[in-house]
Amino acid sequence: MLSSFVGLTLLAVGLASQLQNIGYLVDNLPKDHPIQKNFVYFDDQFGGSNPLELSISVGPDAKSLLDLEVLKEIEKVENQVSSLFGGQIISLLTLIKNINQAQNQGDI
Repeated sequence: MLSSFVGLTLLAVGLASQLQNIGYLVDNLPKDHPIQKNFVYFDDQFGGSNPLELSISVGPDAKSLLDLEVLKEIEKVENQVSSLFGGQIISLLTLIKNINQAQNQGDI
């Protein structure tokens, strides 16, 4: 019984190590969708496109990313990035706003 469990566990670990995480941004859209056309254009003209990723860390005066002042600064950065590039922003602040909205019956 124990040898079967160990064998099954080793098999599962071996197979799990073979998994590949491949994610495509627009693989579930129809080929004639405008977003698909935009990606083809950027691929042809600019050699592809990548999402913008920013990393934020707190300074010595803040205790964590959840401090109100830090969240206000993150919102300023989000607003600036949104005004420059548009698009959807996904961040810690987005998560906190959604949780707050859920707890307050839809009010932000």
